[in-house]
Amino acid sequence: LFDHMTASGLWEETDIYLTSDHGEEFYDHGMYFHRNVPYDELLHVPLLTNLADGAETPATVTEDRQLLDLAPTICARHGVDVEGLPCEGRDLFAGGDRQVIASGSAAIDDSAVVAGRWDGWKYIHAEGETSLYDLDADPGEQVSVVADNPEVVAEFESTIPDALFETESAGTRTPDDEVDREQLEALGYIEV
Repeated sequence: LFDHMTASGLWEETDIYLTSDHGEEFYDHGMYFHRNVPYDELLHVPLLTNLADGAETPATVTEDRQLLDLAPTICARHGVDVEGLPCEGRDLFAGGDRQVIASGSAAIDDSAVVAGRWDGWKYIHAEGETSLYDLDADPGEQVSVVADNPEVVAEFESTIPDALFETESAGTRTPDDEVDREQLEALGYIEV
């Protein structure tokens, strides 16, 4: 695709944003597929850009970003003022650390799942359990230090909007037919 775009002269005049909606679990935390417990193997997705017209941007953004940042970035590139629009993110290339919050639903009971990541910590509330990880000491999110850091847990719980803790999912829908079932299985939404 990129070779064709280059050969046809489109590469230099086209903004490209390449990303994914989620990662996959490969038994990193005892499960496979994408169960929505927001460990980094699910949240850390590729996000590559190629901006037309030689736009000045950093070669690599090392601070956390969110997929919510795509809409305001694209709007800014096209002169659309997002003030007053329901965009929750910020321009990808606007510097600084961010408080990244993710939500989902648990695989087992469809209860709310919430995660926050900032200041070197990762907070997860899933299936009635709260975990906290020191990402500098434990980047693989293997040993929860929630009992040793109640003040950090309190900060996350006061910063994350209460409504996210109350959200419940309707769960995976029932397939309409066999073709629909096969597609849902291929996407990992139904276990075979």
